[in-house]
Amino acid sequence: MMLKLLLLSLNIILSYVLMGQPDTSSLYTAGSKNVYPQVGKRCPEFQLNNIRFYPKKIVTSADLRGKYVILDFFSKYCKACFASFPKVNNLQKQFAGKVDIFLIGMQDEGVEPMYERFRKRNGIHLPVVFDSLLVKQLVPSGTGFPYQLWIDKDGFVAAVVSGGSTMNSERLTAFIEQRKFSFVDISAATDSLKMERMLAGRDWAKYIDLDGQVKNQILRDSSLVFGSQLGRWNKYMTRNWLETWNESGSTITQGIGNLEQLYLKAFFGTLSWNIFWGGLDADLPGGEYAWMYGRFWPKPILEVKDSSAFRGSIIDGDMFWYRQIVPASSKERVNEIMQTDLKEYFDYDAGIETRTMPYYKLVIGDLKKVKKIVSNGGESSFESDGFTRISLRNIKWAEFYKSCIRNNFHLLTTPFLDETGLNCNINIKIEAKLQDPEDFRKALQKYGLDLIRGEKEMKVLVIRDVHVISGPNKRF
Repeated sequence: MMLKLLLLSLNIILSYVLMGQPDTSSLYTAGSKNVYPQVGKRCPEFQLNNIRFYPKKIVTSADLRGKYVILDFFSKYCKACFASFPKVNNLQKQFAGKVDIFLIGMQDEGVEPMYERFRKRNGIHLPVVFDSLLVKQLVPSGTGFPYQLWIDKDGFVAAVVSGGSTMNSERLTAFIEQRKFSFVDISAATDSLKMERMLAGRDWAKYIDLDGQVKNQILRDSSLVFGSQLGRWNKYMTRNWLETWNESGSTITQGIGNLEQLYLKAFFGTLSWNIFWGGLDADLPGGEYAWMYGRFWPKPILEVKDSSAFRGSIIDGDMFWYRQIVPASSKERVNEIMQTDLKEYFDYDAGIETRTMPYYKLVIGDLKKVKKIVSNGGESSFESDGFTRISLRNIKWAEFYKSCIRNNFHLLTTPFLDETGLNCNINIKIEAKLQDPEDFRKALQKYGLDLIRGEKEMKVLVIRDVHVISGPNKRF
């Protein structure tokens, strides 16, 4: 695939951070102020207390010398963390005796019984510790979850990464064989050092979203009124996804995304998660896209030989940075300009078509059972842990439907539509693996409801390879 990138003032090369040999010249001292794990240096000393599903209840970092260890930190509110646990559990089985993986949870209110329900329903047997002080000791303040710390057999930090998507059999094999492997280093010291170097420069592109300077920095050059740029992203640039806003007489589109997300933004004006979340309520973030839910397929159909360029991520790289600025009077042309840019830069043809696509529909299976969940009034209550349970008392049916999307089906690529016709308050308690459609369906059937697959026409973004017939610049 020919990649023709217009780099007007950017010269950005995406680089992976590779695991190097341990640096023994600067060791960490336990208890030092603001000392957090850094790749290539010895990990601060720590202790795991009250470990469940492990031969010992208490283990220190010294006890773990000679073993390859991964500490996987999470909180009650991290859906991505919980979604990754079944995969991590399978990898622990695959690498049993070679790598010890510990889950380290914040002691949020209600997190332990919630995790236990999730663990039982998913058959997870990973060692787990709930210790907020340990999290604060090893995870820098302001760092989000997921957060993983990979420690080699000599006690040196091999990787500090965000998310379970980094963890796979290939990287784990390289880890225990002490070979280099690709990852995005999010250790605090690395980020701070790089930011200091970047802030010392005067190139506006280096200031992208550092301390909220992005908009002011762009508009500081009053002579810039029209143009677009595209470059390869690296971890020290903004992590803000593509968005469009109006400011000082200009319409600005800017942010990062993989190739799939660039095309979605260019043709739909938004990214796939907004299409899903828009189905909740016009008053919620992304609600301006509510009209698209169930009408637009949220993922492009790729009719290309090599789709790898469309699957980039912050973890694995292959991401792009895009910027466009036009006069506010031309804001209606934002998508058109971006489509032209992508057609010029990449060898793909793209367009919106109408196709018959699958979806989940929530329907009434047994009306007699459904009538039993209709509320007769009383105090209203709504409880959900987001993973294993939804409990409603005297709550509007629409809120139940929205909670299904919010807690479960926004993670799926298949839309989930309400076709029950219900418009009443209900009492219902669902206990199931909420992100598993089949398990969720079984729980619904107890109340006369059903979740079935259907098909309907939707607008779809189709991306194809360009086919050259003969001669220069001939395409079809």
